[in-house]
Amino acid sequence: MSNKLAALPYAFCLGVMSLTGCATAEEAPATAEPEAAEAQTSSDLQIPPYVLSPGRMVDIGGYSLNTYCFGEGSPTVVFEAGGGWGAVAWANIQPLVAQKTRACSYDRAGMNFSEFGPLERPPGQDRIDLETWLEAAGEEGPFVLVGWSAGGMISRDFAWSSPEKVVGVVITDGSVFDFEHPNWNPEWRARSIEIFEECKAAAAAGTLEDDAELYGTCESIINPVASIPPLQEAFKAKVLAPEKYDQFIYGLSNMETYHAALKSQQQPFADIPVHILIAGEHAQTNAETGELQNPSYIQYNYQIAQFAKDARVEIIPNTDHMIHFPNPEPLLRAINEVVDKVRAKAPSETD
Repeated sequence: MSNKLAALPYAFCLGVMSLTGCATAEEAPATAEPEAAEAQTSSDLQIPPYVLSPGRMVDIGGYSLNTYCFGEGSPTVVFEAGGGWGAVAWANIQPLVAQKTRACSYDRAGMNFSEFGPLERPPGQDRIDLETWLEAAGEEGPFVLVGWSAGGMISRDFAWSSPEKVVGVVITDGSVFDFEHPNWNPEWRARSIEIFEECKAAAAAGTLEDDAELYGTCESIINPVASIPPLQEAFKAKVLAPEKYDQFIYGLSNMETYHAALKSQQQPFADIPVHILIAGEHAQTNAETGELQNPSYIQYNYQIAQFAKDARVEIIPNTDHMIHFPNPEPLLRAINEVVDKVRAKAPSETD
């Protein structure tokens, strides 16, 4: 990890921001099954061949989003990744969920294989894109949303905005910027913008590849697994695109607006199951003081749970922000439990 990247907070490097060259390929059949995972791993994430190239490109009104949908059945599980990731974040779990029901993931605008769309994204645009994408892709639902990191906030936003479409929510170490997350640090924000400006300037000048350290920093921001050899060429166009850094800079510069917009959305969930996973690192205790590592984050997640009549909060021991990477079992179990609850509640509609 470069010194420049080390200046960014751990959570940001793993995709906590709620921000939003395109490749073309033959559209994969909507119900095609992914090939078996091969032994390409990083951070305990297996990289199946299907995520190494675009799946189905879905036009949502002037720009297209890369889409992977597998399996059959109802409800449809929709995966929302962290801010720097995209669909590859779910490569070790989506094929498992697809064995039980319909499962869809996608790259948000500007991520990985998706086209950029507007670089200045107003509050709620990710949620609007999500809804538009599902309609354009022909996915009728009902939907169980699975959100990790920034995807947790987008999932909540969609569930609150479209309660008639969402029958369940699973959040795995979701971001909570609308509850004043500790990452709201002026020095961190200024330093992050400085790094993005440096990446952008080098990309615009065509010199980014000449600076190996800076390129590695920028590459890791675009997608934290972009350094895996099979993905380096696949995502290179985004690393070299000045527009990508404009997205991050705009988002960081307007964090208060995003915070206020999502906070205004907070309301009781519809009568649906909500399952929240919290990484064990937040509940670790300081050896000297005995105090919890991150009590505020735990408190905020319990506040989210209070919006639901049927809520479950789990702290998964010995895990960090990337809960499902070394071991997808806790998240897979949570998803299956929510899917089973939905099917039991309306068997005639969802079986």
